[in-house]
Amino acid sequence: MTTDTSQNNHSSGSVVHIGDHLKSKREEMKLSIEKVSQKTKINLNILRALEANNFSALPSPAYIKGFVLSYARVISLPPEDVITKLEYSYLTIVGKPFPNLNHTKQFDAPKPAEEIPAAPKVKEDPSKILDQDKKAQERQRVIVPAVVFVGVCVVFIGLYQLVTKTIDSEKDSVAEKKYGPTFVPSSELVDLNTNPKPEVKVEEEEKKEVTEEKKVEEEKVVEAKKEEVKPQEAEKPKPQEAEISARRNFPPKDFRKITVKLFAVMADAPENTDEKILPSGIKDSINKGLENVYVTAVEGSTWMSYKVDQAPIESVILEKGKGLFLQGKEILMFLGNVKVTRIFYQNKLIDAPTKTGFKSLIFPESQNSAHILPLFPKASDDILYTAEEYQRRMKIEEEELKAKKP
Repeated sequence: MTTDTSQNNHSSGSVVHIGDHLKSKREEMKLSIEKVSQKTKINLNILRALEANNFSALPSPAYIKGFVLSYARVISLPPEDVITKLEYSYLTIVGKPFPNLNHTKQFDAPKPAEEIPAAPKVKEDPSKILDQDKKAQERQRVIVPAVVFVGVCVVFIGLYQLVTKTIDSEKDSVAEKKYGPTFVPSSELVDLNTNPKPEVKVEEEEKKEVTEEKKVEEEKVVEAKKEEVKPQEAEKPKPQEAEISARRNFPPKDFRKITVKLFAVMADAPENTDEKILPSGIKDSINKGLENVYVTAVEGSTWMSYKVDQAPIESVILEKGKGLFLQGKEILMFLGNVKVTRIFYQNKLIDAPTKTGFKSLIFPESQNSAHILPLFPKASDDILYTAEEYQRRMKIEEEELKAKKP
């Protein structure tokens, strides 16, 4: 790896989020985000996600750091300043320190406010202490009887109100009761004999009661149907299960087979003989018994994750003007901002077409069928795995979750 980034010092002042800082400086320079995309060769959607501090929409931290450095170079911001803001923003938004990649400085988690030390105890005069005790006792002698008196008053008032309400209710009930026979005026008797309306009212009331009974029966039927639906609703995932799924370190991902050619060799490209792009030292270092890949950043910085044979996955930022030479029996590679690079395979330039700026490469090409995409999926803890290893761990995690279910 050829990238060499110095460790940054974190300022003690207030730090704004990195996306807001970059956007503010860009607008101050009256640059459009499309112009920044042209100059950095970074995808427009990635720049928008970066300005919005949307780290979940961005690739692994190694690439995020490269994005920020390229952006800062266009708008003339010092690298130390933007990296400090990036690490602070990542900690406050994602909730964990920025991974230690390429000598990246780690931030400690915010500490709770320090406890204020208790003031030193001052020795008091014994006579003053005795006076204070006496005063406290006197206050207690006055306060306690007062509290007792107030309590007695409250109880007395409550009992008085209860008794008066009881007496009033008894008077009202006696007044409402009618004793002896009731008398109906003759005029009302005539109305009853000539126009039997009360009987009609009785029939209407009976009909109302029947309809109300029907409504009650219909409501019971609806409730019964709801009860029949409830067992099906109970089959839905419980909130607790959803929380467990959200906490998975290896959430489900879609993997796909490689069905197309990932690159094409350009044997007659003029870059093959350009000493500035492909130095003679690299040409002379080629081993014909191995896969030889040389990546050089020509127009800007690129961000790479790669794996050579059985070695662990490495993530680097390849700055403009720097190169990386790899040798092995099998080389897996994933690049961001690949359009700014020139990639040579066995001392020949290759064409690696892409619409997004990201590219996966496998050397030799005959090993394509042995792998699946994405080559290096990222787990929830920001660690990269090979696709095969990620699938294996994902299945183990699923079996463990099933075993924990009641």
